[in-house]
Amino acid sequence: MRSDRRTGRRRSRLSLRLAARSLNIELQNALNPPGERRIERFGWTLCPGDKVMQVENDYDKDVYNGDLGVVSRIDIEESELSVDFDGREVTYGFGELDELVLAYATTIHKSGPHPDAPTGPVCCA
Repeated sequence: MRSDRRTGRRRSRLSLRLAARSLNIELQNALNPPGERRIERFGWTLCPGDKVMQVENDYDKDVYNGDLGVVSRIDIEESELSVDFDGREVTYGFGELDELVLAYATTIHKSGPHPDAPTGPVCCA
């Protein structure tokens, strides 16, 4: 029974991540529709002005999982994208863009002592 609950929680979290992904795409289209200057990598279309989140620690760049920023520049010729993290610009090669996801909406997992702590979508556009 315990394993069934864990499997159910994993499915719920996956469903929420997929819902957040779909919501991000819809919010991007409404708030910052992709224009001529854009890059499509790793299943995302990123444009200047998009709100993004770092999804893994990158000690060399001094950015960490959960850091929020805004795409400030895309340089197609140099194959680079820059993100403004609270006034600090960080540059990514196009091959590193799997470290970023759209962040108009995200999920939150309220951790606590109980294994069935609630998980839900949060809109933060």
